[in-house]
Amino acid sequence: MDEFERLFNEHFHSVYHYVYYMLGNKTDTEDVTQEIFMKIAKSYEQFHEVSALKAWIYTIARRTVIDFLRKRKTKKFLTFWKNHLPDELDVADESKVIPEERYIQKEECQRIYDLVNQLPEKMRTVIYLRYIQGIPVQEVAAMLDMTPNNVSVIQNRALAKLRNMVDSKSWILEEIK
Repeated sequence: MDEFERLFNEHFHSVYHYVYYMLGNKTDTEDVTQEIFMKIAKSYEQFHEVSALKAWIYTIARRTVIDFLRKRKTKKFLTFWKNHLPDELDVADESKVIPEERYIQKEECQRIYDLVNQLPEKMRTVIYLRYIQGIPVQEVAAMLDMTPNNVSVIQNRALAKLRNMVDSKSWILEEIK
């Protein structure tokens, strides 16, 4: 297995999910993901900083998604990645789950996703990388070409904005604390 094939196998899944999260459309996601890996393949030989590989890949992914959206000239909010539930919301033993509880859990999760979907693109990206992917602030900063302080500020503003959007239901307040 050559180096690029290894890189592809290691990073395809996370890049695909990031693109799907940002676009919310399987067909567009497949096209954009393919374009991202074509760009990576084209410039892979010139890239020598192995320690910053993940940041380099996410930078290409983010810029390609932004370019795609600009070409499409859409002003609507991007849909949230609906086929993924964070691990902390999944139930460990499915056999012990009452179907009604599972339905309520998915419905609550969808409400949170709908709120996040209303955030601006940069805030959604930070929330995705920090909370869905679990990436540390320093790595997110490198991926988005920002300072760690800037990432923290955007993250805190996004959470504050979410708190302001929340109605009085306590389950949502607990989820976004």
